[in-house]
Amino acid sequence: LSLSLAFAAVTQPDTNLISLGYVVLFFWHIFALDSVQGLGRPFLARLRVLSYIRNFNLVVCLIAVVSQCPSIPCAFALQLTGGCSSQDILADGCPTTLFTSPAQCVRLQQSHRASLDDGKQFGMLLRCFGIQKFGEGFNFNWGCFWNLMIFVAACVQASACSRWSTEFQAVLDSQEERILLRERLYSAHLLQWRRLELSRIDTKHKVLLAKLRRLMAYINQLRDIWANKRGELTTEERAARQREHRVLDLCLATGASPPVLEPIHEEFSGAASDPDRGEDTAETREDEELPAESVTAVEAARLALEKTVDSCTKEHLEDLEQKELRRITAQEVADRRTVLLQMCQEARQKVLHAGRTEAPEDTSLAPDPSTGLAPETSVNSSKTVLTRSSTLRRSASVQELIEISLSRRVKDRIEVTLRRGVGALIDDFLYTSHADDTLQSHRRHDSLLTLLYKAIWSQTLPFLILGSWVQFALHMSVLPALTAIIIATSLTAFPHAHPRFWKMLSIYNVGVVLAKVIYQLPLISISVDLARIKVEQEHGLSSTSSRKVPWEAVLGLLKVVKFIHRDASADEDPVFLLEMQLEERELVRSSLLVALLPDLLVCGLLFCHWHTLRHSGRLGNPAELCRRLSAGDRSRSELVGVADQVSGPEKEAPQPMLCVRMKEAFFRVARYSMSAVGLRKPARDLFAPRFALLMSCFCIILIAWDSLSDGTQNFAESLTSSSFSGVQVLAVMLFLALLVEMRAEYTWYTQYRWKGESESRGSVEGPAASEERSLTSLESEDGTRRTSSFEFSGSHGMHILQRMLLLTQLIGVHVFYIAQWAGNSNRPARMLNAAQIAFYILCMAYLALTSVQLRYDVHVTSGGLGLTHSMDLATNLAFKAYCAVPFVEEMRVLTDWTVTRTSLDFFMWMKLEDAQQALYRTQRDMMLRRIYPTAAPRPTHEKVLQGGLLLLALFVLIVAPIALFSTLNPSLQSNMVTSATLTGSLVVEAEREGVRTMQIYEATQSRILPQDASNFDFDSSRMDLSIVQFPRRSEQFFDASLAVQEHMARVLRLPGTTARFQVQYTLQLNGADHTGQDVSTTKRVMLTENRSLDLSEMLNHSNAEEASIAIPDVLNPTIRVTSLMEATQLGTAKGVKLTFQPIRTGNELLRIWDMAVDSQANASDVKNGGGSVISLLVASEKSAPVPVGGSSTGSSWSVVGIYLGVVLTVGRFLRIIFQGASKRVIYEELPDTSLLQDLCNGIYIARIQQLLPTEYKLYYQLMHLYRSPELLLNVTGSFEDQGIDVKDEDLQMGSGGAGGTPGTLSKAPAWNESLDTKRPARIQFAPPARVPTRPSPSDGGLGGGQSSIVPTGSLRRRNPTDQFEHL
Repeated sequence: LSLSLAFAAVTQPDTNLISLGYVVLFFWHIFALDSVQGLGRPFLARLRVLSYIRNFNLVVCLIAVVSQCPSIPCAFALQLTGGCSSQDILADGCPTTLFTSPAQCVRLQQSHRASLDDGKQFGMLLRCFGIQKFGEGFNFNWGCFWNLMIFVAACVQASACSRWSTEFQAVLDSQEERILLRERLYSAHLLQWRRLELSRIDTKHKVLLAKLRRLMAYINQLRDIWANKRGELTTEERAARQREHRVLDLCLATGASPPVLEPIHEEFSGAASDPDRGEDTAETREDEELPAESVTAVEAARLALEKTVDSCTKEHLEDLEQKELRRITAQEVADRRTVLLQMCQEARQKVLHAGRTEAPEDTSLAPDPSTGLAPETSVNSSKTVLTRSSTLRRSASVQELIEISLSRRVKDRIEVTLRRGVGALIDDFLYTSHADDTLQSHRRHDSLLTLLYKAIWSQTLPFLILGSWVQFALHMSVLPALTAIIIATSLTAFPHAHPRFWKMLSIYNVGVVLAKVIYQLPLISISVDLARIKVEQEHGLSSTSSRKVPWEAVLGLLKVVKFIHRDASADEDPVFLLEMQLEERELVRSSLLVALLPDLLVCGLLFCHWHTLRHSGRLGNPAELCRRLSAGDRSRSELVGVADQVSGPEKEAPQPMLCVRMKEAFFRVARYSMSAVGLRKPARDLFAPRFALLMSCFCIILIAWDSLSDGTQNFAESLTSSSFSGVQVLAVMLFLALLVEMRAEYTWYTQYRWKGESESRGSVEGPAASEERSLTSLESEDGTRRTSSFEFSGSHGMHILQRMLLLTQLIGVHVFYIAQWAGNSNRPARMLNAAQIAFYILCMAYLALTSVQLRYDVHVTSGGLGLTHSMDLATNLAFKAYCAVPFVEEMRVLTDWTVTRTSLDFFMWMKLEDAQQALYRTQRDMMLRRIYPTAAPRPTHEKVLQGGLLLLALFVLIVAPIALFSTLNPSLQSNMVTSATLTGSLVVEAEREGVRTMQIYEATQSRILPQDASNFDFDSSRMDLSIVQFPRRSEQFFDASLAVQEHMARVLRLPGTTARFQVQYTLQLNGADHTGQDVSTTKRVMLTENRSLDLSEMLNHSNAEEASIAIPDVLNPTIRVTSLMEATQLGTAKGVKLTFQPIRTGNELLRIWDMAVDSQANASDVKNGGGSVISLLVASEKSAPVPVGGSSTGSSWSVVGIYLGVVLTVGRFLRIIFQGASKRVIYEELPDTSLLQDLCNGIYIARIQQLLPTEYKLYYQLMHLYRSPELLLNVTGSFEDQGIDVKDEDLQMGSGGAGGTPGTLSKAPAWNESLDTKRPARIQFAPPARVPTRPSPSDGGLGGGQSSIVPTGSLRRRNPTDQFEHL
């Protein structure tokens, strides 16, 4: 029935009221199937819409029958051409009629096409009602066929509903009960999950404060030891401290309280210990002499055992949490606990066998190298040894079994990984059917494809978001933009959006579809003034009205125009021209289905999402859920009982007046929107992906600005030309402001959203209050007390401000795209290139994640930069890239310090941030050192990847600048001569006249002939050769006045005058692509006194006769142009012959000069001799490509510039990294940084909880540790305890030598045989004994007298008065 309704709507010949009615009934029927209009009455709703469908179908059939009557006119006019001229026929001036025969009406219907101007008003009215004629006899029509299908399907459904109404009602009732059950389960799960999340965060804060208190107590103990106020820490105290530190670390990692974690940890520790001997066997074998490899193996196995116990403890706590959330059963928890205990026992067995040699049964499996057969084992010694032939016969089958086993393992591992990944996407509430089952019980017997199907149905919201983006990308208008904005803002609602929101959004999209259908009716015309277009065309004016975008298109309404015929007769029709222009801009559609397809896609996704929400129990009132979440301490049964009351069906009440209902609806919306304000929410930190998406958008702007802004100048071209548009600068400023705003908002979340308003005001003190007071005794000692009121009083204002900022950004993105095509008269209304699509998707993804971030809180347990909270390789690479980008760290720290209430000034804050990041680098460095065994040679791959690649990089860095400007560079650019100019000038310098210049000759090249460098003495791989020839006659007439010529002649005759002849070449290289560069070179030759007099005489008589003069050594045959665009003249210079020629044209006398190569090179004076044209060989060096924003003639783009600017900078940077490393040893060589990192995190937590005195005190405790080497050494431990250094008992006391191998003890010398190599006792830390007397000055000062020599190892820190106690 739904398919028949849809096809009946789109198969109408023209859009009419019948299509509109079928569209309305289609959506009504779809919504009735899933009870979109309301819960509690699904069967009655379906019967109601079914009756409307049947009635409307009967009306449509009746209209189709009645319209065939002869008295009903045809919807299309027939032109009566009898008595009309051909001109009237072409101009549609003949009379028309609507009363035609059925055959004529059918022909008119078939020849008609939908247009922007559909003619007569009465005919349009008939077409709006769906009046159409059918031919005589049997004719197939798709509209009639789907009308018949609707009638049959509706009748069958009505019969079934009346016959099996009880059964249908029972099925729907059971479905409603299952939905209500899922609502109760979802509410209980939400409450339990939030309680666990918040208790985990609170426990981490408390544990961190407890660790800080114990750290400060430990520091005070060390001070007392150094002040001789107490003795050294005993072994029991150290062991208890280590055990307590380990438990607190586990509590900080898991969020479990110590009373909960300690029994579980003791259980797994007991499984990992020897049940017979009670202690680790490796500890009881201290007196055994083991080789160095065995001791190292024992230590490694012991560390692995501790890690196994800790990981098993964490996994068991996670299982218990999953059990509380009803995801797994108690039996599954018990089974996993048994597996974890077995893992601990296996790790204990590895420790027991770590110091021994390989077991006999393991060594027996190795084949004998001489025979290739497996030897006999001790167990099966009575069996015969297999022969070589039998082994060879079975080797193939064994190999196949091994390959099959390995393939099965790989396949199983891949399947487990896929099932785990797909299972994380499944909404378990969507498939839960029984209250006694766990949430994941439905997955037990599902295949991978079934799980994938469930995951797809569970993730309808991401598909809906993508569908709204696709809808806007296909037509960038207002209506699709509103859908995308509304869906993005719905992600801010906690715990979910109100069901009325999705109802209203569905109604809005259905309304958009109906508006587009109504807009297709013939009675509604386009807003373009067709009459004005006709008038402008008649007067021969260019039509500007046809180029304007109709406001309906900007809104999102498009006309359907079919069959646009491109014939010559329609070229002058203004309607046709308008249709063509709109079609080029894709502002018209060819069919109704194409026009409605994006909207139907979004409507379908909305229906699927509603179905998912309804069947997963997420249609409860979120305001009620928020009130229950903030209610305080209630038992789980009470919560479930309240869920039954909240999730029940809505009862009907008498309807009040309209104004009262609107007022109540407004207050309900306000209460709902503010219900989550001040409520503590679970944590979800999305700052890293949001930052990555925003930086990706910024990179697209920098790289593809021309694609985003319709072909304007991109940033690369702007850098080259050093000219930027104001829009580019505003875009950069906008994104920098967004970065600062995002970080400030995130910091506000971490600083002021750590405790909700509802929990902090009047909350009942729970059983954990006394534990909190005991754990936070440090604050009470400092004199600070946490107030019961919420610190940030403007939570409601900040709540509204954040959402207003989000809404502004969403609107700004869509307005940018809409205004971009609406203001351009040639651009289509869709996204054209990949840059626009990528930028829109990344921007919307960033804003969607921002909405999700507003739904949750950000709970911080580790302060500082977020990239320092993980030790994996990807995070470390991201951290290094972050540190390499300039100004990012400074902007982050400045923003955090500005918006945070703190007691530290900016420089103290920077020191704390630097210390936290330095501790992260040290921790990762020590972690990498523990990967390899102690005192073992470094692996080969490290030598190759680190040493070899670094040497290669240095080699490339040193040689690259030379290779860049050499022939080894395949990207060298040719510098061919494209234009040349030669000028000859007379330069005269007199004592009182100064320097005067008179241009005599000027000409451009006549020919440019490229040459092969092999014919000359040049390297063809480096040079481009060209022969440039200039004409003899100047291209400019000698237009100096007679007065100037006489003055120049007089100056030449003056005594002491110096005359020179100047020749200047101006060459343009690579000028064909409009990026050429000009190079010029000049040469001056001093003229003798005789030649100066000759020139003076020629200038005096220049208007009478022809004269010549020869100037020697002026023209060099070759010019060499370097890659830096510097020209040099080379070769033996030749003479030039200047000839003055007067040319008389009528009554006017024109003067011109000729210049040619003198055939008599050194002739002193040639009056009327001949000469050849000037020919010049230009040798231009090939140049390296210039970078963006650079210049080939600049000093920076050269070998010396690159060495000074790049190579030297990198070298200095490397030198800074390694230089002075010994001075940083005390801060970088820290074996265990956990206590220092806890102290840094304590400063952050104290700041978050507004304990400013505690923050201030902890900061100076950290500074005190950094200023005290002894404290720093004791707090960070030793390298031996951390498994980094070799212990004293593991040292090889041999002679070493080149032939020794690591791990083998060589023969010790005779003087060393008595040395005790057993494991020594732990070195005790004891203060030195007091010396009763002090050295006096009479003992000889620093150089005389007897003094007691104290060993260096016994020196300890003393009081200031005892600094010189020992000399």
